Amino acid sequence: TGWRIARTTRGAGFSRASHARTSRFMWASVAILALVAAGEVSAFNFQPTMKDFYIYPAYCKAKLADFHRNRAGQWRVKLPINEQQVGYWREVIGPDWSHMHHFCAGLTYISKANDSMLPPPARRTAWGRAVEEISYTRGRSAPGHPFWEQMSLKYAEALGGAGRFDEAMGVLTELRAQNPKGVDAYVLQARLLKGKGKMDEAMALLKAGLDAGAKRGPLLFYLAEYYFDTGDFEAAQKFATEANAAGMKMDRLWSKLPESYGGRGD
Repeated sequence: TGWRIARTTRGAGFSRASHARTSRFMWASVAILALVAAGEVSAFNFQPTMKDFYIYPAYCKAKLADFHRNRAGQWRVKLPINEQQVGYWREVIGPDWSHMHHFCAGLTYISKANDSMLPPPARRTAWGRAVEEISYTRGRSAPGHPFWEQMSLKYAEALGGAGRFDEAMGVLTELRAQNPKGVDAYVLQARLLKGKGKMDEAMALLKAGLDAGAKRGPLLFYLAEYYFDTGDFEAAQKFATEANAAGMKMDRLWSKLPESYGGRGD
């Protein structure tokens, strides 16, 4: 009996040890799979075309030309490398340089998403890819970095295009708090509000930008356009006149306004 009890005890101990080893193995496997999945999410599978390259801003030309796969000739198209531009933009962009290729890919997807010739499913896919790519770079940046504001604006635009309106509003509200005089955040947020039919909120936001001391011209331009869209031609005339005085070209609006409001009524 004693032998059987001892044997049973030893068997139970073996079973517990075996179970512990199996559990450790399973958790280790889960951890490895999680790491692999994270790597797949952040993998950079984008390859720019020469057309993409030539419409990029200068900093994206420099970054993608400098990307190691381009230097190694691993892309279908070898982008021309201007070492002077690479050096200049690496210094200007600073800590975000190593991740900037994701942001530039995001710009390409925004361009594709805005192509009205693409079928709706392809446009939705492009908006989603833009969010992913720009989020990758922005998530590794921080307020105060040279391209933080630009990345945040494009991120908000991509979120809006992807139908994630509340998230886009949050990004832009945060950006305006960080830089109350940054005109682009007011303009983009007002445009997204207008797209949701919230015209009163859009115009109030543009006026808030004027009160905050943001650059007047673009704010006056959109106020004139939005008031025209609501049918308030008197206000449209007022803001168009102020926009002209601020150096904005308002020819299109003057061509639409009735003659009784200073327009041509074309």
